[in-house]
Amino acid sequence: MVEVATNEVVDREVSSSSDDGPTLVDTLANLVVGLGDRTGHEVAAVGLGVAGLAHRSGVVHYSPNLPGLSGFPIGPELQEALGVPVVVG
Repeated sequence: MVEVATNEVVDREVSSSSDDGPTLVDTLANLVVGLGDRTGHEVAAVGLGVAGLAHRSGVVHYSPNLPGLSGFPIGPELQEALGVPVVVG
């Protein structure tokens, strides 16, 4: 997360033992909300990098390290969970 006013990068790592799409959406949504709470600001948008191939619609076509995401619309699902724009690349 980048705090726009100060350009401060706020980050946190979490590991997930699951490559199940809905489980990852929950994990990521909790992470984003937690970072927003930590900075005291609302999250305006999310950019998500995924290893492999993702369509601009936010659907993962292939991910070598998260095979359970293949065919999963992680972008739209995360956008629905957070209520902010999500871009997957």
